Amino acid sequence: MGKNLPHVSALMSMLLWLAEVFGKSFVNAEAPIDVSPEDNPSSEPEPGLSVLNRDRSSFSRNPQPEDLSLVVEISDSTLAFDLTVKAGLYERAGII
Repeated sequence: MGKNLPHVSALMSMLLWLAEVFGKSFVNAEAPIDVSPEDNPSSEPEPGLSVLNRDRSSFSRNPQPEDLSLVVEISDSTLAFDLTVKAGLYERAGII
């Protein structure tokens, strides 16, 4: 699904700020995370941004909950889905 201008603007503003605060090698944009191996065939979320607890180059797999310091969803048209389905996945994984 295409992103609208407000979504892209919010994503870029947050990306630049997080990279400044945490370091650019610790921030992923729209990259998959592995919240639950048993859900992988049907659910591998790609949050707007994620902050890793170690350098992104050290991963040989998608980050898992213990690898994440922060997950950011930027939502407008998918707000209801993000507040229910995605929030449930993140909560079960201990991310929120």
